[in-house]
Amino acid sequence: MLNSNHLKCIAIICMIIDHLGHFIFNTDYNVYIICRSIGRIAMPLFIFLLVEGFFRTKNLKKYVIRISIVAVITQIIIEVFSFIDKNCFNNVIADINNKNILFSFILILIILRILDRRIIINKKVDILLRVILIITVISVYFFVKIDYSIYGLLIALTFYILKKFEKNINIYIKSFLQAIFVVTFSMLAINNIIGIFTIFSVLCTLMYSSEKENNNKIVMVIFYTIYPLQYFFIFLTKLLIS
Repeated sequence: MLNSNHLKCIAIICMIIDHLGHFIFNTDYNVYIICRSIGRIAMPLFIFLLVEGFFRTKNLKKYVIRISIVAVITQIIIEVFSFIDKNCFNNVIADINNKNILFSFILILIILRILDRRIIINKKVDILLRVILIITVISVYFFVKIDYSIYGLLIALTFYILKKFEKNINIYIKSFLQAIFVVTFSMLAINNIIGIFTIFSVLCTLMYSSEKENNNKIVMVIFYTIYPLQYFFIFLTKLLIS
């Protein structure tokens, strides 16, 4: 069985391989495709862990703040390198202009909070308020270019709904639904057949054990800092070899 740390390690390794292929080895088609295919495993795992974190966290506000800080730092790194030498990133400029996926994670957590618990006591007013807030948050996806766009949210909602009602769903039906929706939304997000490799991330989540592992602050800091740091070193390498 795999715990959350195992899934994080798998996701991080696949993410780095994906980014290396996308930014460094994009001139070699075969290497590029292999790296990008392996990379399809990463994002659904990160989103799965995000949803698990939503259910497990004791302080959602701190959880959102931590992700927000990393999102801003990462975006600064992306913007700085893009400004330093935009020509260096011409072949991937669309991705450079997108806001990183962590901004989507923030929106996802906000929507999950709105869905999961009442905001005010009055039921009718609460439903109306929640609908308005959800529409408002979702509209951000259509005005701001974010990695994975609205499909990241749809993947998260798939994990959220299946988690919420897992006691009432047969394990085989749950696995089938998870595979269908996650793979479909991932393929739509990247608009490429290699999205089919997302199925391996689904297999990883099916081996997941929700038993809480012992995490210390050092491990947590490492996991949070890897995301911006890998962008920094990959972009630096790209500049140096160009």
